[in-house]
Amino acid sequence: SSDNNQTVNATVLDPNLVPTPFAVTLVRPQSRLTYSPRIDWQINDKQSLTVRYSHSENEATGNGIGDYDLPSRGYDSSSFENNGDLTLNSILGKAFNEVRLRYGASGRDQVSQDPSPALTVQQAFSSGGAAVGSATDGSRFELSNVVSWATRKHAFRSGFRIRRNTTDELSRNNFAGVVTFAGGVGPELDANFNPVLGADGNPILGPVDSIERYRRTLGLQA
Repeated sequence: SSDNNQTVNATVLDPNLVPTPFAVTLVRPQSRLTYSPRIDWQINDKQSLTVRYSHSENEATGNGIGDYDLPSRGYDSSSFENNGDLTLNSILGKAFNEVRLRYGASGRDQVSQDPSPALTVQQAFSSGGAAVGSATDGSRFELSNVVSWATRKHAFRSGFRIRRNTTDELSRNNFAGVVTFAGGVGPELDANFNPVLGADGNPILGPVDSIERYRRTLGLQA
């Protein structure tokens, strides 16, 4: 397990709609677990059994946070994988028989910490929820039996194999939507969000950055 640091360095609006620097360093825990035991058993002089199993899992909290992305944009991810293998070897006279059973299961999830729509104010900040949400699960099953034997000049193999794979996938990526504010050109506004007129009676136009567009939107909505 480890705790990584991620720094957010953005510009947000305070309650009075004044652009304010926002900087914070957050801890992003991550963990990984894996183990793989194995058993070999000589049942008798003609049979042996091997059993293998492996398990791995990964978890991470607070993905997607950093730079302009505020803490609400974080999402958690997890994954796991299980594999089992059983093999029985038998000597049948002059033939050799192998029976193998395999099973595996795996899954992967991404869950947003905030279900609200994403808000992106370019070159300033990103808030709201992360536009992720997916789950994938699958399983694998296999059974095989192979008999091998030889004559003086030839070798033979015969058997069968049965396989079954299943997959379930669910995606909610961007279900809540994303609202984006970008810079451009707009009229100058006074303190009450009224257009400033020029000598010709027309609004005076000028460059407007993304956070100013967002500030004007909130002010005009109020």
